[in-house]
Amino acid sequence: MASQDLFEDFKKSKAALEKVHYDMVKYFDEIVRKLSNKGIADVAEELRYKTSPVQASPEEIRVMAQTAAMADVHLEFDDTLAELLYTAKEKKEVTDLFDQEPALIFVGQINCGKSSIINELLGCKALPTSDQPSTARIVRVCYAEEPYCRLVDTHGKTLEEIKMMGKEGNRIPREKIELGPNDRDDPRRVGAIVETGINIEFLKCGITIIDSPGINESEALDNLVKEQLENPLAFVIYVVDGHNLFTKQDREILNEMTSSETDLSIFFVVNKLEPEDRTESSDEEDEPSGHVASVKARKERELEVQNSRKTRVYRRLVQNGHFPSQLPMNQNERFHGLSARRIKQYHALKKKNPEASFEEFADYTKAFERFQNSLKEFAKESLRARIECVCKTLVRVLSRCLDFFIQKATFLKNGKKQILKTLEILLREEQQVHDNIIRDLEDEKRVMDIKELLSDAINGAREDILKEAGDFEYVLTEFTIPSRGHVKEKAAVAYCQDQIQGMVVNKLQGEIKQKLTMMLGSRELFLVHLKDRIKQIQGEIARDNDIPSAALALGKSLLSSYEAQITFSKRDGAALRSIKKLSVRFYKAIRNPIKTIIKTISGEVQVGSKKWKTDVASNALAKVNPSDMAQKIVTSLKQLFCDCHEEFTGEIRKVQDLFDRGETIKDMQRETLLGFAPNLALLEMLAYGVIDRFKFEFPVKGELIRTGAQESVFACDNIKTPEGRPCVVKVVSVASEEVLKDLTLELHNTR
Repeated sequence: MASQDLFEDFKKSKAALEKVHYDMVKYFDEIVRKLSNKGIADVAEELRYKTSPVQASPEEIRVMAQTAAMADVHLEFDDTLAELLYTAKEKKEVTDLFDQEPALIFVGQINCGKSSIINELLGCKALPTSDQPSTARIVRVCYAEEPYCRLVDTHGKTLEEIKMMGKEGNRIPREKIELGPNDRDDPRRVGAIVETGINIEFLKCGITIIDSPGINESEALDNLVKEQLENPLAFVIYVVDGHNLFTKQDREILNEMTSSETDLSIFFVVNKLEPEDRTESSDEEDEPSGHVASVKARKERELEVQNSRKTRVYRRLVQNGHFPSQLPMNQNERFHGLSARRIKQYHALKKKNPEASFEEFADYTKAFERFQNSLKEFAKESLRARIECVCKTLVRVLSRCLDFFIQKATFLKNGKKQILKTLEILLREEQQVHDNIIRDLEDEKRVMDIKELLSDAINGAREDILKEAGDFEYVLTEFTIPSRGHVKEKAAVAYCQDQIQGMVVNKLQGEIKQKLTMMLGSRELFLVHLKDRIKQIQGEIARDNDIPSAALALGKSLLSSYEAQITFSKRDGAALRSIKKLSVRFYKAIRNPIKTIIKTISGEVQVGSKKWKTDVASNALAKVNPSDMAQKIVTSLKQLFCDCHEEFTGEIRKVQDLFDRGETIKDMQRETLLGFAPNLALLEMLAYGVIDRFKFEFPVKGELIRTGAQESVFACDNIKTPEGRPCVVKVVSVASEEVLKDLTLELHNTR
């Protein structure tokens, strides 16, 4: 693949991933809006915990989510749900790819020959070179139809327009790259960068070349170089001076680079492999013209020098952990040796005499050609690795959310089935308990037990009732009792008598209810537990439906709820009617219509005296017949329990019907969650498509294998599995976007 094709393919892949990213952000916002619905709050909270950096156990997640939903609150998080679905770190991993362009960054010590290598790659002398070291600025070189050059500050603002030099108008003046004495006192100019655009074929592919100044020249320049290295699409070419070999400073520079950038890939070049002076190799001027043997001998000596220098540098790199020890130097495509000076000489001679072979430069040109090919492959691998990394991040985010929604929807479906089974079990359990209590109440022994219970209740409450009667204060609306507590009217006496007797009734009722609750305690505990379970199940019914009152029916049959049902007089249910009947019978049994005898002397009754009040209460207690009351209580309880049982059974059938019709919160939740899946699966497939195309290339259809109603299968001529097995191409007819989404969901489940 040509360089231009390589980078063009990269641009297309980057554009595709950028669209996937922005569609993800948009769709996650839509998901969050839908999950803000009260009916699906518990799922939203569960998803928060699933994706939160602080991980909890599945049981903790379930309890916390249910608690949040039952309380009708959203738990507070430092991040929004959208940020938890697609974290800031994950977004940065992805968007870094979109914000930068591929760049070859040449790094190395001062005067190691970085600019010379760049010029040979470009095929022109765009950058000034010199054997004299000088402090220089960073230079960014990119493609432009019309050449330009300018000095810009760290914010991209142009400080100076620079006129290009040379016949082609593509050479940067040396003085604009070097830092002058006046520049060092101006922070803006010290941190300024030279940006240039030139019309060079090599740059048409879209890559930027960055020539960095020598490391450790100044702190400001070093920081600028570090900023350039933060580009995730930066391909670092580290240049080692072949004359100085691998120095302590080289080691320190590389250690600092790799310590801050753990995934930084570096391409190494040893420059200046040509002999440094006559002690290493004789110059061609000392050889007789046309002396083939001497030229051959000189080439062999130069080759020995090259190998010696490369080997010494390579060993140092292996020792410092930049290459594995088992990888031979000559097989390492990320390590090269060359001579930019010799290549420059070759091109100059070739330009003068295109027909000449210049055999003495063959090793240098061959090494440079290998360097160019390997550099292109290095860029290709680096770009693919970066694309693959971003694809994996996108797929990880999408798969994580997609799996959660699918698993949760499946759980909700299974949960619905389980609830229907549970309702049948609860019906059977309630029926069994009801049958047992009715048989129990029909047993004569139970009537005797209740009679004893009533006797105990009356005797146990007598002392408190008489004490309260003595201290009783009337609530009078029609009559007034004089301060001395004597009244004449018969109606007033009866009115006071009724109030004291009513107090006795209430006290006895409370005592009897307490005793009955203790007697039937196991039934009460079962019904309380059953009521809670039914109430929880009823909570699953969608809010726009009439909620069945199965739990309420159970509550009516609870003995402990009598007081509550009496208090709420608006509801004239079975339990309330039974209690009213019981109260009336009880009251009639103990009511003693006193034939008030007006004292012949005073003609008054002392209703305000403690003795009169306690006498009335004692007389009322004496009129209670435990045997008669026991039979009436049993009859009323049987009627109450049967009425509530029938009501409960009917309401449970309504609950089952709503679940069967899918009119529950879980059905709504499941429908909502499954609605997310196709769009997420489509985005996932698009991300997978980019990585698969980079990994396997676009499949080429071969011979038709079979055809069906909606698909055709072909042999694949250009792709094999990692095991070397042939692949096939499946062409599926997609009639609509919805069909495509369903297909991508199927692909997700089969990957």
